[in-house]
Amino acid sequence: MDFISMRQKLFDMAAQHKPIEGCIAMRVGALGTIYWDGTGAVPVFHEEECEVAAVITTDALSFERLVTRVSKVKPLFLLGKLKVQGNMQLAMRAAEMF
Repeated sequence: MDFISMRQKLFDMAAQHKPIEGCIAMRVGALGTIYWDGTGAVPVFHEEECEVAAVITTDALSFERLVTRVSKVKPLFLLGKLKVQGNMQLAMRAAEMF
């Protein structure tokens, strides 16, 4: 799955999830960063930086496994394949949708 497809899958999942009430940067290996502004009723994803409260970093394969629901967040976090910096509570709200 390419980066644009994974990003769209993330957007579709977030649109069905309650707002996370914050802005998160999702760094996906060498593919790039997705900025998720979940402050409004409808999530907004863009490639320009927003006022980030949390940064979630993972590799491309782990991100694909998350958005396709092959893997859950907790095992990836415990294995060190998913890292969180900043507001852990906000990151956990975002992780609830996976």
